[in-house]
Amino acid sequence: MPDSATRRAGLFHFAVTGAASAAALYALCWVGAALGWSAASHLFLSLFSTAPTTSWAALLQGVCLSIGFGAVAGALIAAFANLFGFLAPR
Repeated sequence: MPDSATRRAGLFHFAVTGAASAAALYALCWVGAALGWSAASHLFLSLFSTAPTTSWAALLQGVCLSIGFGAVAGALIAAFANLFGFLAPR
């Protein structure tokens, strides 16, 4: 088994983690907006949906699109972590 200095970040693992995290964050922001807790969540929700903020359509469209965004972001983070792994302390 490789030690932590030679272990590489898994692209698929990070993509799935990013997708799940982004979907959960979007759903939490949607719930916050639906309950009227914060105006700031409206800005995040508008990144992924053009539907009215507290509608079910916004929740469905936003979760689906944030899954894609999270997957791409997670894969990019893993790719750059692997690319710049030589900079990690040993």
